[in-house]
Amino acid sequence: MAIIQQLFVGQAGAAQPGQQLFTSSGTFTCPAGVSSVSVVCVGGGGGASGNAGGGGGGLSYRNNCSVVPGTSYSVTVGAAGGTSSGGISEVQFESGSSNYCKGDYGRGGSGNTHGSGSDAPTSANGDGGGGGGRGGTAAHPMLKGGGGGAGGYSGNGGNGGDMTGYWSASQAGSGTGGAAGGGGAGWGGGCSGGGVGMLGEGSNGSGGSAVTTAGGQGGPGYGGSGGGAGVNQGVGGNYGGGMAGGGTDAGPGAVRIIWPGDQRSFPSTRTADE
Repeated sequence: MAIIQQLFVGQAGAAQPGQQLFTSSGTFTCPAGVSSVSVVCVGGGGGASGNAGGGGGGLSYRNNCSVVPGTSYSVTVGAAGGTSSGGISEVQFESGSSNYCKGDYGRGGSGNTHGSGSDAPTSANGDGGGGGGRGGTAAHPMLKGGGGGAGGYSGNGGNGGDMTGYWSASQAGSGTGGAAGGGGAGWGGGCSGGGVGMLGEGSNGSGGSAVTTAGGQGGPGYGGSGGGAGVNQGVGGNYGGGMAGGGTDAGPGAVRIIWPGDQRSFPSTRTADE
């Protein structure tokens, strides 16, 4: 009987699963009973001040990070690039690289020079993830390159399409490992790269069509889309896409924390909301 009673007490005191999504910088206060969390960070997509596209933001995740109940931790969310580069998204739970996670930012495009995609994560700032795709280039001010797609959970975002002539363009790249596809190039206006979702690895985003303003569509909440109105057209996949040359929006960064970290982990173990 004593053993049964002790088991019930242990179950009653166990931490309940939960999650918190940050779309702007803030503070994470660790809930009672939670000693570990898993986190995914996506950097802000690069903007563009010319006809070349900005690069996509990178995605990095870190699993089973040690935390202390009741302790507050600073969370930084990278902004979308307006006419320049986006911002870094990061969180440090405790000292040491095993508790640090950073999503790199997409670089801004300027004039005819495309913005580079973000760096893929290293072991110092994540357990896995992918870099953003580069923006597309264009040979004339009337021609617009596409934005780079956001990085995925196990692969890189697609590159934005290049506009090589008035009616000719390269096809934008598809994402890999749950990453977003690049935006298509166009005459007069390209399209932004696709954004990535925060609920774990899903379908890859396809690259946007050349010489149109149609973006690539991935799985709901994962690959996102990059239509003419910007990456926020995506079904839940809104984060980290690069801006197209000539306008439309870059995707902002985001940070999502789930717990308990020893039972829920990225890219695909109980990563949906619970």
